[in-house]
Amino acid sequence: ALRTTLRASSVGQFGNTERLAATVTLAAEHSFVRDETLLQELSTPLRLTRVTSITPAVEARSNAGVIAQANASFAETFFLSGGLRVERNSGLTGFGEIATLPMLGLAAVHSIGPATVKLRGAYGKGIRPPENPNRAGTLIELKGTVSPEEQSGIEAGADVFLGTHVAVHATHFDRRASGLIQPVGVYTTSVNDSLPP
Repeated sequence: ALRTTLRASSVGQFGNTERLAATVTLAAEHSFVRDETLLQELSTPLRLTRVTSITPAVEARSNAGVIAQANASFAETFFLSGGLRVERNSGLTGFGEIATLPMLGLAAVHSIGPATVKLRGAYGKGIRPPENPNRAGTLIELKGTVSPEEQSGIEAGADVFLGTHVAVHATHFDRRASGLIQPVGVYTTSVNDSLPP
């Protein structure tokens, strides 16, 4: 497989970090994947296995997106970040190739004696098309017949730092995943009609 990615971004910084500061990022990217799999046809005459033919199966996928993200801080104590990615993915053919993926996060930092405590929370959404390199060898062609996997939800957590050597982290996740795809083995039995009852 060969993957090519092009990305352009611009970052603007505003304000004063000691009071109110903000950073705005705008970006665009495009990636292209060419995946070639060699399919071998085998024959086994007289218990000798040999390759009779090799057929290349070539698949191409592309993904393009634009991203806007803003980060803001107030008095180096409260932090807010939000962003949106709009992408067009060829693996979503048949279900609308455009996906909108939002993200929102906030945090508060406070010093208590020798310790620094950070409280944080975030929301996000992500998708994974049915067709991707990890499944190329296990799934049949699914383009246009299966919706993408989707995961969205929140997380909340706390971090405690003691100096620069000791840190304790705790995170709670509450996410929902839908449309999960995985290969499933099926056991079947057949009745030979040629045998007497």
